[in-house]
Formats: sequence, structure tokens, C-alpha cells
Amino acid sequence: MKKIEEKYLESEHQVRAYDVYLSSYRVKGANRVLACSRLYDGDKFIRDNFLVNEQQADKIEAMFDLVNRILETCKDIDLFTIRVSNKTFANLVKNADFAEESNRYFGNISRFKRQLGKREVIIVIPNWCTANKKDYAIDEMAKDLYAKIPSSRVFSGFCIKKNWIEKGFIEDLWDLLWKNGWRQKDGNYCDDWRTLAGAYNSVLRTGKNAKYGKVQPKKEETVVERKRLLPNYICYTDGSCDNYSTHKAGGSAYIVVNTSTGELEKVKTHHCLHTTNNRMEMLAIISAVNYCPKGSVIEVRSDSKYALKMFRYTDWEIGADIKNTDLIKLYRKCAKDKLVILTWVKGHNGDDLNEQADCLAFGAYEKALKENGLPMAPEKYRAMRRGKQTVFETDN
Repeated sequence: MKKIEEKYLESEHQVRAYDVYLSSYRVKGANRVLACSRLYDGDKFIRDNFLVNEQQADKIEAMFDLVNRILETCKDIDLFTIRVSNKTFANLVKNADFAEESNRYFGNISRFKRQLGKREVIIVIPNWCTANKKDYAIDEMAKDLYAKIPSSRVFSGFCIKKNWIEKGFIEDLWDLLWKNGWRQKDGNYCDDWRTLAGAYNSVLRTGKNAKYGKVQPKKEETVVERKRLLPNYICYTDGSCDNYSTHKAGGSAYIVVNTSTGELEKVKTHHCLHTTNNRMEMLAIISAVNYCPKGSVIEVRSDSKYALKMFRYTDWEIGADIKNTDLIKLYRKCAKDKLVILTWVKGHNGDDLNEQADCLAFGAYEKALKENGLPMAPEKYRAMRRGKQTVFETDN
């Protein structure tokens, strides 16, 4: 601060200062880390900055890279107040002048000092009593952007599935998305990056400056192969649980239809205590997929949007804040070497086998109550549910 004060006293130069709110996020065990920041001039918001490092999962290096980028683009700013909760990074910046060559971040620190030059930086480590809304917001932003921006590998796989395979197209689309900060035209972030990729795909294929033409249809043999991928099995699944009781009894059920014979090949239920409705829905899907042999094409029909969302993509990184990670991992193991099509169906909407799966799941829930001597629902209600049931568990 002393340099800035002297500079101000010796001239009419008005000191310009920015507040930099800085954070980073990485899923445990992942090879990708995201760093993000928000710049303010007093209470005036300037802009967001973020970057993703896929080469080495190190939050400190990512934050140094981002801060160096800010220093490079804000050369007319004299003073930066960096608010960051990462104490390791904060202490490295505070003691930058005393960094030793043996320090693993010595190269990052040296680049930071060169970019900073004669300007000054103040480090603030917010704690529970000094943190403000902006401190919490930047941490949430890091976590949110991490989920909204894919890895290059996942992005390439998505493009290939969409048949966007012209030479150089994937690289151009990737660069265009980064150039626009993974934002929509209105400046907001998109909830699903796939939707955003589709919008920018149109930018590269239409208009006066379009570099690529329309997507070419897949070869005839590919179309024929798709026709062969009709489901070998259709599975109806459902789960039931009393989430509001102390015992939280639950049941799950699945029905497997063999499409080659049109017959019900497998009908099975499970029950337990101390569970949730979501876990029972997930368990039903896992059990059905596990029953079907490797190499088969399986369509699972469920009325649980939560379970389908957790299972729909098997290559996303499971964050520390995600619930039911054990069942997500188990599903991925059971679905390996199988093509699983997950289809949402509206519950209680006239689909007979979906209704039967619901009755079976409720029956399994009743078994959990009965086996543990717990109070049952009124007989009138139970009889109504039993009256709709026409499908029963198979012996095999």
C-alpha cells in the first residue's frame, strides 16, 4: 500500500482499484479443475473470468493462471484486493517476494510477480464472520460452472454421436464456445451445455460466413445397424417408500419383458428399512439392468425423473455433493457392455405394466412392514391397491 500512497501524493494520478473474488473447484479424483473469479470496481460489477485445466488437477496452479490472466488484461489497475478462501494460495501470494526455487509453485509465483510489476495486491481470507454474499456466490459459481462445462473428451464424444465429424469441426465448435464464455446470446449461462453446443453448431453451419454445411446423414449401413438395435428387453420399474416415518420402509419392483417372445420373463421385488423413495427407484432400475445379459439392448421405463437423471450419462464425474453415489457406481457396473435406453413415463397414466410395477413395489413395502412388526396402512387402502394387481413374482 505504501507504494500506491506515495504515487498518489507525488502526482495527480487517481488510484484505480479492483476487488477480485476468486475460487476454484475440483471433483475428488478427477483430472480437471476449474478456477473462476468476479471483478468489482467498488460495488460495480465488471465481469466474470474462468478457466479449466484438464492437464493437471491442481487448484493452486489454476488460480495462479487465472490471476495472471486478470493482471495481463487489467494493466491500468493499480491495486487488486483478492478475496480467496484457499489459504495455501493466499499465503503464496502474500509471501511471493520470499519464494524459494524449491517451492513447487515457484514458476507460477515468478510469472505472477512479473505480471504484477509495480502494482500492488492485498490478500483477504474471508472467514465465517467476515465473509459476504459475494464470497459465497463465487464458491457456488465455481461448483455450478464445473458441472455446466464438459471435459474435451466428453465434448468430443457428444459431437461424434451427433455426427458432427467433419475435419476440424469439433475443434472449431469447442473454440467458439470458449470464445463466447459458454454463454447464451443473452449473456446467461446455459443449464445444459449440449443445448448450447447445438445452438453454436447452427452458427457454424448457416449464414454468410458458415464454414460448414448441413450435417450429412449417416451411411446406410449405420441406419441398418440402428434398426437392429431394437430392445431385446423392456423393463418396467418402480419404487415405494414411506419417507416421513421413523422406520422408512421401502420396496422396489421390476418387470422384464422379452421382446422376442412378448412374455414376462422376470418379475421380482425387494424390500428393506431405513431407505428413501429415490433409492428404491434406483434399485429397481439397477436390478432390472443387472438381470439382462451382456450385449443386450434394454429399454427401462420408469416414472422417476431423479433416477433417470442420475443414470442417463455414465461418463460424468460424481461430485462429493451427489447423493446415492453407491447406487450410481453400481448401476454403471451393471450397465457395462449393455446398451441401456432410459425412458421416462408418467406414473398412473394408463400404462398397464407401469401400474403393475407400482402395485408390486407397494406390496414389497408392505412385506418390509410385516416382517418387522410395524403398523400397516388401513385395510381399505391396501385392498384397493391389491385389487389392481394382476402380475405376480416369478419363481425363477
